[in-house]
Order: sequence, then structure tokens, then C-alpha cells
Amino acid sequence: MIVSTKPESTLNNLLQQRIRWASKTSATNNQFGKFVGIIVLLMNLLIIVLLTTSVLGISSTSNLFWAFGFKFIIDSTLILKSLYFTNQLKSVLFYPFIAILHPLFILIISFLSILKISVVWKKRQISTK
Repeated sequence: MIVSTKPESTLNNLLQQRIRWASKTSATNNQFGKFVGIIVLLMNLLIIVLLTTSVLGISSTSNLFWAFGFKFIIDSTLILKSLYFTNQLKSVLFYPFIAILHPLFILIISFLSILKISVVWKKRQISTK
């Protein structure tokens, strides 16, 4: 079964939607899903740490490129399969740009969902606690 949602119209709405979704993770019994989520979070954290340490001259940029390249290959393989399955292959053109911003987006969502902030959904304030 494929579940579809309408795309959010603003960045704020998108952030609130993803925070709401991420905050539900602790309530699920799907251990594999939690494991994959932790791996995704750690990989994105690694990218941000390597970017920061590369800019500061603490580590080599080659470490950053290897990690980003590995992530890009894995993610693009999964995304291409999904886009093919949902007949949306044209959207692949956006992936290189999105791939650069994705690690920061994931970390922001993770951090905000851990803080258990309240979000607005359907014009109602919802607690993610």
C-alpha cells in the first residue's frame, strides 16, 4: 500500500510535519525502522562533523568527500527505485541539490523532535511529548 500526502506549502509547515512524524518514532515497536533511523541520523551527523572539521582544517576534505559519496550512492539508489515505482522520475533532477542540504535538514528535524516542541497541525497546537 502506498500512502500519499499533499506537499506542504511552506518551509515552516514542512518542518512542523517532519517534527510531528519524527516524534512518533519512539512510540513504534518496529525495531528495524528504529535501527535504520539511527543509522541515517549518524551518517548525516558524520557528514556535518566532517564538513565542520574540514572547514576548520582539523580533518582532510577527502574524508568528507568519501562519506558524502557513500551516502549519495546509497540514497540515490533508494530514491531512484522509489521515483521509478511512483512514476516520478523527473524529480531526480532535484536530488543533487537536495543531497547537499539533506544532512542539515535531518539533524535539525531530529534535534527539534528530541526537544519535544509543540507543532501546529490543522490549525491546532499539538504536543509532541
